[in-house]
Amino acid sequence: MRAQTSEDTFSRLAEKFEGKEVRVYLANGAILSGRITFKDGWVEVTEVRGGKSSLCNLNHVISISRM
Repeated sequence: MRAQTSEDTFSRLAEKFEGKEVRVYLANGAILSGRITFKDGWVEVTEVRGGKSSLCNLNHVISISRM
């Protein structure tokens, strides 16, 4: 069995959550809510109503859940 790379993990997350409304829990305790997109190892969450977006490195993400 081969070791899982961060690219594999990133691809699987993108497949599962891309474009969906989610909550993203970060290592610093912050919680981001909105529509998620994945870009080159980064996660962007855009609020559905406000349109503001937040960008964070995938290394800081603890978990992602659908809303």
